Formats: sequence, C-alpha cells, structure tokens
Amino acid sequence: MFKFLLCFFLPIQIFASTSVAIIGDSISIGLNSTPGNSFIEVLQDRYALEEKDIVLLNRSYGGATTDTLFNIGISVVTMEHPEYIIIFLGINDATGMVPEDQLLANFSSMMQRCHGNCKKIILGGVYCQLNPAYNTVLVNVYTHLINAYNPYPVLLLSQDALVGSIDGVHPTDAGHAIIANYIYDAMHVVGAY
Repeated sequence: MFKFLLCFFLPIQIFASTSVAIIGDSISIGLNSTPGNSFIEVLQDRYALEEKDIVLLNRSYGGATTDTLFNIGISVVTMEHPEYIIIFLGINDATGMVPEDQLLANFSSMMQRCHGNCKKIILGGVYCQLNPAYNTVLVNVYTHLINAYNPYPVLLLSQDALVGSIDGVHPTDAGHAIIANYIYDAMHVVGAY
C-alpha cells in the first residue's frame, strides 16, 4: 500500500525522465553564444516544447581536453547514471596538436569506462578549422573508437557550425542551432524518443 501511495506524492518526472550527460568543453558551456542560445539550452527548450521528458546534464568546462575525460567520466557514470552520454571533446587537443596515440588513449580510457554503463554513447566529432591537417588525426582516432566501442558518431562541430565564428572554434548562435539539430537527430536514431 505504501508503494502505491508513494506514486501519487512523488513527481512523475522521477520515473519518466531520460537523462543525457554531455561531457564537453567551452563549446558545450556556450562560449560565444548569447544567453538562451547555446546548443544545450536550445535542445532543452525544444524537448520541453515537444513535451519530451529529457534532462540534459551538462558536465562540461572551458578548456577541457581528452586527458580530463577519465575523471569526469567516472564521476558521471558512478554518481549520475545517465542513460546516454555525449562525448563532445577534442578541439582543444586539436589546437594543442596532441599526438594521435595520446589522443586515442585518452578517448579509449573514457569509452572503456562508459561502455556498458549507459544505453549508448554518442561520439561528437569536431572539425578543426584552425589546423586542417589535424583532421586526419581526428578521423583516424574516431574510426578506431567506432570500431572498438560502437558509439553513435555524429560530426557536431562541422564546417557549417563554424560559419561566422570569430575565432574558428566557438560557434555563433546559428552554429549552436546546427549542433542542437545534429544532437536532436542523433538522440532519435539511438532510441531516446
């Protein structure tokens, strides 16, 4: 009887929400976007408008690189248990020219930690406009990760998303809207709604 009554007093959201953790850098915290126009805010507003019960957990910070992935990943996986994890990092590694083997090791340690502890990992790819030669390194690493861990890959920081960027790294509001659309479509493909 107590369990039955408890259902009436606890918010329905506790039972219905789909949680999605985003592990990223300054792009994910909305640097260079105006208030309310970062891709995470755009997504959350769209989900609310469509009455999709999805909670976005932004676990990003400015300057983050892939060598910070493991500690963030452990915290997210063990404490918050999100159903989906979006890993959207690499642009700071690209601008810092992190060697390919180190980049792969950093990403792999995170993938190993998250793999099997959520329904699906979405690997958000980045295009490095400032150093186009590094994109070959990124593609090699992404290909290995896709083959080894089967994340859902989507190029989030595309050339289209960078149109109008002042610094070639941080998208404008228009670029954030493009990223939001990419994630929205990816979340549908992986079965979040």
